[in-house]
Amino acid sequence: MHSNQKKEELYDLLEVEASELEDYIKDLWEFNPIPMAYINPIGIIMDADKSMASLLGIDREDIIGSRLEDYVPEKKDITSIAQETLTNGLVKNKEITIKTKKNQETPINISTLVRKDAEENVVGYFISLTDMCERKRVETALRESEELYKTLVRTSPDAVTVSDLEGRITHASQRSLELYNAKSQEELTGKNAFELIAPEDREKAALNMQRVLKKGFIRNVEYSFLRSDGSRYPGELSAAMIKDSSGKPKAFIATTRDISERKEAGKALKEKYAELEEFHDLAVGRELKMIELENEVNALLIELGRKPKYKEEPS
Repeated sequence: MHSNQKKEELYDLLEVEASELEDYIKDLWEFNPIPMAYINPIGIIMDADKSMASLLGIDREDIIGSRLEDYVPEKKDITSIAQETLTNGLVKNKEITIKTKKNQETPINISTLVRKDAEENVVGYFISLTDMCERKRVETALRESEELYKTLVRTSPDAVTVSDLEGRITHASQRSLELYNAKSQEELTGKNAFELIAPEDREKAALNMQRVLKKGFIRNVEYSFLRSDGSRYPGELSAAMIKDSSGKPKAFIATTRDISERKEAGKALKEKYAELEEFHDLAVGRELKMIELENEVNALLIELGRKPKYKEEPS
């Protein structure tokens, strides 16, 4: 009698725990933010959470009893996923397209997990869906941004290089190859950017690298640059720091402009100015000499009692 009473109490306790566990699972199902559903082995949806109803734009009651393939335009996709799930026990992050109530096709990632009974018989499987629209938008925006960057680099009249925090070049534009007289990217990739600067300017370059790390950028710093054959050319370098998603320094991007023509033009201008200045001095000197001679002639004429020939210039 005592034993039966104990069994009854244990049974009641287990019933309570089972009921509480059932309520707990229901609560999880109710408030789960991830679209989920439970499918039987022949593809009929037996249950679905609110997130699934929200994603499909269909009442939960209308989803239950429908077939999963009803929401997938490409039937072969869901057939393949169902077969893989029942065979292997799960599927992870397969990308497919679903169709919502408004006939809007939405890219999603689907994952599945098979459910078995005590005898290891498959009784159904769970599915979870991840809406990929936002990710696709971000990926599209990223691709467009990368294409814009590549276009800017390709069309820039200045050389563009990207280097890591140690100064090793990770990318060089076509114009960079031309300035260095390199035949391929491989000639510059991995090379330290300081090797492209004349030895006497490298200390200045190292200090400016620290300035970029502190300030974020530098503009129009003049260096003497080296080509692959050791010849030199004057250039102006501007650089900025690239940060990662957490705001930490990740790399440097720099533009280099060959200012040889500007230097030559400036030199020619100085030489022309010097010539003009010399000519001016000669012309002024000649004029002063003429005045001096005219004054001497006038003085001589006055001594002879004659009228001065030249108009006297003020001194």
